[in-house]
Amino acid sequence: MKRINKLLIIFSALLLLGACENDGDKYFLSTPTENELIASSDAVVLTEATAKLYALSFAWTERTLQISDPVLKAPDVLKTALEVSLNEDFSGTIVESTESGLSKSYTGATLNIVANTLGATPNVATPFYFRLKGTTGNNMEPVYSNVEKVNVTSYELDMRFGNILDQNAQDTNLDLFSTNSNRIYTGFIGATSWMNFLFQEADGTIWRTANSSDIGKPFIITSEGTWGIWFPNPAGCYYVNFDIPAKQWTALLLPSLTVNGIEGITMTYNRSTNQWQGTFTATEAGDITIQISGTGKQYDHTTVTGSDNAISDELAKDTPFAFNGNSNGLTFGTTSSDITVNVPQAGECTLTIDLSNPQQWTAAVTAGGSSEPTYPATLAIYSAETSPQFLTTLTPTGKEGEEGTFQGVFQMKTGWENFKIADTEGSIWYGPVDGSPQSLVAGSDWSFWFDQEALESFMITASLRDMTWTPTKISQINICGGFNNWSLTSDVMTYNAGTQTWSATCNISNTENGFYFLLNQNWDWSLKGSTDGLYLAPSAGDGSYIPAEAGTYLITLDIRTMTFTMDKQN
Repeated sequence: MKRINKLLIIFSALLLLGACENDGDKYFLSTPTENELIASSDAVVLTEATAKLYALSFAWTERTLQISDPVLKAPDVLKTALEVSLNEDFSGTIVESTESGLSKSYTGATLNIVANTLGATPNVATPFYFRLKGTTGNNMEPVYSNVEKVNVTSYELDMRFGNILDQNAQDTNLDLFSTNSNRIYTGFIGATSWMNFLFQEADGTIWRTANSSDIGKPFIITSEGTWGIWFPNPAGCYYVNFDIPAKQWTALLLPSLTVNGIEGITMTYNRSTNQWQGTFTATEAGDITIQISGTGKQYDHTTVTGSDNAISDELAKDTPFAFNGNSNGLTFGTTSSDITVNVPQAGECTLTIDLSNPQQWTAAVTAGGSSEPTYPATLAIYSAETSPQFLTTLTPTGKEGEEGTFQGVFQMKTGWENFKIADTEGSIWYGPVDGSPQSLVAGSDWSFWFDQEALESFMITASLRDMTWTPTKISQINICGGFNNWSLTSDVMTYNAGTQTWSATCNISNTENGFYFLLNQNWDWSLKGSTDGLYLAPSAGDGSYIPAEAGTYLITLDIRTMTFTMDKQN
């Protein structure tokens, strides 16, 4: 068992509730006798080196509504938020986050952003005060839990770096860099087709696509709204420039690299490592001079066309590019210069252009050829027990540049659920290491876990290239079909935490194109198949379920068994 898991399991707390009043008779929500919010530590020291690790956690119990008339059942209308202030009476600036579960965990980076927002002095232990706020309606006075005091030592924000987040605001471990600290961030990103993302500055500001009348304006950015940002259709290596003062960004696609100075070399891009590699036969060891250049496709706001603001590949401008500088510090521009690299031996060698560190791009030659690793057909998740029970399958994403990346849906059955990820073909069992819960380590004695009591649905992503796993909460499931014109706002399913199932009542007026289950409005995440069994696949292509006849149905989805039922209502 994990130390943080052991600690959080023993936490208990009750949320204070207020009174509610209906027309006519009055009924009141009574306050539980205990109301504890519990912190995992009373002091934390944040550092850049551990910024992406968990630094501080809070836990509380299931909210309890007690109504004065036992005949009536109180509605589930409580809204919970966790508040942070530098003042014990919560005067002045407050940072508030809406919470749907029974716990909250901060990474070092997240808590450091809170510290910056509150105005805490870096490198000085500062008391932070935390409390839960509960509200039961717009016209009701909020009620609060006890206050927890935690001494937090923050660090100075490095505004030179900005993070690429996925569309669910989770860190992708991809960064851009502002050389002059002028909020103009650049770097190379390996993008899949139409890849959706968000951009976050070090102070926590998140940038999105601007929109008007529900139509996005690609390459124009705003810190407001809910829209994501997306790359153009071609997948591959992009040089990205985020110009915050100008409120826009650009993307230069690098379709290929030409290397002069090495005969017969062909460079291939690897999205997962953000590297270009090419194998060649050297005639002798020693220093050689090369030039690296090519012609890219420039995408910006001028490549947007039509009433729906579509990104046009035809409008993308042919743009020359080149690398210069030196092998330990490449720079990027339009004119190439000589770059000296050392060839370690005569015979087969590999040139690698490494673009993964936005602060330092490098070129190096290594002995031997480049080799692609092999991966199993699937991974599986098993319970962490003496006799492990199979829970779900993770399948390859199948996307270019995502070799070794597996995904699958997972439904929690217990709070703080423990599990292992297994390569059953190779008989390899993966777990984390102490202090790095998102790592994949073969043969680890530790188990993975969900850092919460609430039983929720997740998309699990595991990468055997990066040796990491990531849980993404499934917050919305749509039943998309021809009957509702593949709508993202109609037939949204409701989650029942008691049965751990999703359901919606749908009026299926026609069965021409069938339907599937779309997860988190992500077109790459849909469940297809039949009532006998579902599988994870992109929304495009075959796989929609076609019911036998039209009608009104109660459709219930069970992610635990990857099945669904249809109960006709008329």
